Amino acid sequence: MSQRFCTALEHTFSIFLANSPVWFLIKKLEIPILVVNGTHDIQVPVSEAELLLAAQPNAKKLIIEDMSHVLKPAPADRMGNIQTYGKADLALSEGLVEGILEFLRQLP
Repeated sequence: MSQRFCTALEHTFSIFLANSPVWFLIKKLEIPILVVNGTHDIQVPVSEAELLLAAQPNAKKLIIEDMSHVLKPAPADRMGNIQTYGKADLALSEGLVEGILEFLRQLP
């Protein structure tokens, strides 16, 4: 979040997220949930995925190393990361499809 907001706004935004309808809704869901996030996602940091997981302890977690918001491998630096957004020839991040399939196979 620090890349998008100054420190003063970051705290306010964190409070908003913690009280947003998404967190209230996920608490009430009684269906299997897989929270997927990448360590190089510059739009939704892993800390926000952790908030979802905290709100719904039955949810499963799939955090993919070096994966960006567009589900593809990307460098950690912002400009390099953004450059991958339009590259249709990049394969999905390693472990993503396998992780989703593993989750689906465990469903009743």
